Amino acid sequence: MREITGGQHWKYPVTIRIGYGLPEAIRGPIEAIECLEQRWPRNAGLYFELALRRCDTAARRASSIEEAREMFMSAAIEAYVLV
Repeated sequence: MREITGGQHWKYPVTIRIGYGLPEAIRGPIEAIECLEQRWPRNAGLYFELALRRCDTAARRASSIEEAREMFMSAAIEAYVLV
C-alpha cells in the first residue's frame, strides 16, 4: 500500500494522448501512477516498470519528482503516447 502525500507537481507537465482520446497533461507523479495503472495501453516494457517505480518513490517524497518525470516521458515514448 502506498503512502502518498498529495500536491507534488512537475515543473512542466507531460502531454500524452491515449488511443483516440484528447491530449491530456499529466502534472505530477500521482497523476502518472493513476494513468500507468489504469489506462496505459501497454502494461509491459522496461520503461513502464521503471516509470511506475520511480513515480511511486517520488510520490512518497523518497526520490526526485523531476527524475520521475523523465522516466514517465520514456514510458510514454515507449508506448507511443507522448504528444
